[in-house]
Amino acid sequence: MPFDVCTRELDSGATTLFGMDPQIVSVGIIAMAGGYGYVVRRHQAPGIAALRQIEAEDIAQAHDIAVIVRESPAPIRPLVELPSSAANHGPSAATIPEQARQRPLCPGLQLQNWDFDARMGLLCAERVEVGSLGMVLERDGGRLLLSNNHILAGQNRGRIGDRIAQPGGARLDESEVIGRLERFVALEPSPAHAHPSRRSSVIWNRVDAAVARLAPGVHCDPSYLGNPQLPVPNSFSTPIIDERVFKVGRTTGLRHGRIISVRERVGPIPYAIGDCWFRDSFVVEGDDGLPFSESGDSGAVVVRPSGEVVGLIYAGNGVQTYACPITEVLAALQL
Repeated sequence: MPFDVCTRELDSGATTLFGMDPQIVSVGIIAMAGGYGYVVRRHQAPGIAALRQIEAEDIAQAHDIAVIVRESPAPIRPLVELPSSAANHGPSAATIPEQARQRPLCPGLQLQNWDFDARMGLLCAERVEVGSLGMVLERDGGRLLLSNNHILAGQNRGRIGDRIAQPGGARLDESEVIGRLERFVALEPSPAHAHPSRRSSVIWNRVDAAVARLAPGVHCDPSYLGNPQLPVPNSFSTPIIDERVFKVGRTTGLRHGRIISVRERVGPIPYAIGDCWFRDSFVVEGDDGLPFSESGDSGAVVVRPSGEVVGLIYAGNGVQTYACPITEVLAALQL
C-alpha cells in the first residue's frame, strides 16, 4: 500500500495487531515489494504462554494492509549502563575513547547525572547510570547538552540544577562537571497491565529527552572524536525507511546501520518509574550482524552520511535499536 495509507490506518491497525498476541512488542511501517506494510515484532518471554501464537499466515492482512512478523530476540529496554566498574574501568575503556575524560566535549561521550546517582544510593551500591552525549545545541547565546531523560534526568526523578559529569563514575572531581540539568520531557508510565488492545489504557510517549546547560569555560567540538572522516552534524531531518545511518556512542563507538521501519508503536518498555509505551519511534539495525547500539549508547544521535541528524536513541534489544525522531525531540523540549 502507499505510505500515506499505512500511516492513516496505523493506529487502528496497531490496536488490532497488538490484540492478537500478548507477546507483541512493536508495530511499525516497513517497506515491501511494491509499497509498504506493517511489521510486527514479538518477544516470547520465557515461561509465559501466549494466549494466541500468531504466524505470518495468521495475519496476512490488517485493514487490507500486508503484515510480516519478526521475532524479537530479547525484551526492549532503556540502554543505560549500571555497574560502576563498567563506567570507570571497563574492559573496553582502552578501545572506546568515548568512555574516558575528553576535552573539548564532542558527540558520543559518556555522561552521568552524578547528583542523582548519589541521591538514589546507587554509588554506595557500586552502580551508576551513564549514557551518551547526543550533541551540543546553541540557543539564546548558551549551549545545551542533548541526551535522554533517563540519562540526564533520572527518569523524571532528577532535579533541575543536578551536576552532569563527563565521564563520571563512583567519585566526582569538580573538573568533571560539564553542566547542570536544565529541562526534560517528563516520561509518562502507563497503568499496570495497560495494553493498546484496550485502547484508552495506554499513555503514549513520543520522546525520552533532556538537556543540560553547558558549564562556563567548557569547550566543545562539533566533530566526532578520532573520526575525521565522519560528517559534522549540520541540520535536522526526518527518518526514511531503508536509508543508511550511523551513530557514535559511549559503549560501541562508531556503528553503521539502516533504518528498517518507522512510525513504531512500542512497549511496554520497563523503566524504573513504570512501563512506558512510545509512538512514532523508528528502528535501526546494524551492519554485519553487529548491534547498532548496546547499553550505555542511549542518548546518541542517529545521523545520515550527509550529516543530517534524524533521531535520538533511547532503547534496544541487542538487534533492533529504537530512536525518537529528532524533530519530535526538539519540539517537545521547546527548542
